[in-house]
Amino acid sequence: MVAGRALGVVGELLACDWDTCRGGCNASRAPRRDERVRGLTPEEIIIGGLADVAWTVAYLLAIRQARKDRRYGFPLVAITTMWSFEFCFAVIWPFPYAAARVIEFVWLALDSVLLFQTFRYSPRSIGTPLLARYAPVLVGVTLAIMFAGMITFTEFYSYENGWMPAIVAMGMIAAPFPILIATRPGALGISWSGLWWRVAADVLTTINILLMPFYRTYGGEPEGVMSTNNPFTQWIAAGTLMCDGLSLWLMWRIRKGARDGPLTGTTATPPDG
Repeated sequence: MVAGRALGVVGELLACDWDTCRGGCNASRAPRRDERVRGLTPEEIIIGGLADVAWTVAYLLAIRQARKDRRYGFPLVAITTMWSFEFCFAVIWPFPYAAARVIEFVWLALDSVLLFQTFRYSPRSIGTPLLARYAPVLVGVTLAIMFAGMITFTEFYSYENGWMPAIVAMGMIAAPFPILIATRPGALGISWSGLWWRVAADVLTTINILLMPFYRTYGGEPEGVMSTNNPFTQWIAAGTLMCDGLSLWLMWRIRKGARDGPLTGTTATPPDG
């Protein structure tokens, strides 16, 4: 059903000219973000700008570490979610702010490099022989599922200025990291400093999202009430930070040479010897 809805959205986009697509082909949709959004507040600019810098540094460090170790450094679900999100907000539903559009295209480029590394290094990064044999296919299928889901979800929440998809994407990026760290021999391909920068970005983004109802309004109602001021999104934000904390602890244990518990496999010989 998700894939079918996503294909329907893509069909709408392809059936109209590009300028019309950028404004929204379906007249029944909620108003576009650029029709309702007001100017950014100083709080958003400062906190959001710091988060943007942290994410960019995290991407660059992840690319460098993956190239050094010849292992991809983001979980499959994480990198495919990241790429799908950036594509949606860089190409299909671009932000009304010029700076935000530039940042989205920069991140799309960086995510494309990470995605390429995932395709390239997936056979040697996956320890299970059967999965390693068909690793590029597994990456492609995961990308297709995440892209279809992100298009559907983003199109449904288009009036939320991207915050609802951002919250969900942030959680989907953080959640599988502890598993990857605990099962990857020696945590190869995963940047320790890059992990810190990504966690910092998550903390700043969470602060920005949760505080938004208090310092931003349009139409007399707090912007973000639907997307940030409810138990569901607060639970996602809390879960994201919990996963980030667990990831940092696991990486610390590995770096300290821990040999106990589920981390015993981290001292094993890498899959390619």
